[in-house]
Amino acid sequence: MCALIDVTPRVYIPPPFFNITTSPSSIEIRAGEEKTITLTLKSRANIKSGVHFFTNQIDKIKLNIPSDNIAIPNYGVVTSSLNIKVESDAKPSSYTLPLYSNISILTEAKPRRSAFTGEYINNSASQNLDKTSLLTVTVLPPMNLLDYINSILNTWGTPVKELIGLVTAIVTVGGAGPYIVRWIRKSQSKDITEENEKKKGSNGNTAWKSPVRNW
Repeated sequence: MCALIDVTPRVYIPPPFFNITTSPSSIEIRAGEEKTITLTLKSRANIKSGVHFFTNQIDKIKLNIPSDNIAIPNYGVVTSSLNIKVESDAKPSSYTLPLYSNISILTEAKPRRSAFTGEYINNSASQNLDKTSLLTVTVLPPMNLLDYINSILNTWGTPVKELIGLVTAIVTVGGAGPYIVRWIRKSQSKDITEENEKKKGSNGNTAWKSPVRNW
């Protein structure tokens, strides 16, 4: 008869629940720009664990997660920053980027002594769990002059935009004022001429109305 030794990793039943998200879940970024978002992992388990965030690099988009091997408190939340840098010659398009988290869960490790060799055999002291989240990155063309002006106006707010619009209208009308006045005078002169033509008699003279009042 031989002794049996169980050296398989110990697991929790039911398995612990972890959820990884990004804030925001999708972003728009222009070529040549750089943005930072937040990675969040929530634990719904009363166990000791740690997490390692990582991702795959893609052409023209550089991803950097500075935090590494973060301890997760029981029923707790941990966060890490994710820096996204798009190169200036990146092609405008939409990209779906996978974000990974490798969660290490501490388990109970009990040594077992072999009856044949006398050596101690330990089962694994931790269990690994992988979670994935998807981030949508939309790369826009570099900002042109009009985009830059609109960006400034949006930063200033609606009242300032309305004031700028009013000033622009006044300047525009002011610059065209002399032309508008001449056009109005020309139109009035044309109307008077046509009215006088209608008042002319058969002899070609302008009909005259006596200012004397009839009693």
